[in-house]
Amino acid sequence: MHVAWGGHISEDNVGRVNKLLRKAKRYSVVDTLLEFPELMGQSDEQLFLRVVCSNHCVHHLLEKDNSVLQMSLRPRGHSLIILGISTISPFISE
Repeated sequence: MHVAWGGHISEDNVGRVNKLLRKAKRYSVVDTLLEFPELMGQSDEQLFLRVVCSNHCVHHLLEKDNSVLQMSLRPRGHSLIILGISTISPFISE
């Protein structure tokens, strides 16, 4: 799962959305009970799969080879990086 923005949502807000989703199921607005982290993961995965397609409008921002990085990163399911974004954190001293 590629979580793009889920880390910015507080646990309180996740609980509120889950409560809303439970009510939606209870009042037959939806057929299946959904959880917010599951929805978040599905939408992030769909976004990622669309961006890596060569005809997506932001695909040109991805560089095909991440071997130019000087840092040791965790293993990923792809070798793409976003161009124009600094890979050095302001919290890491060089």
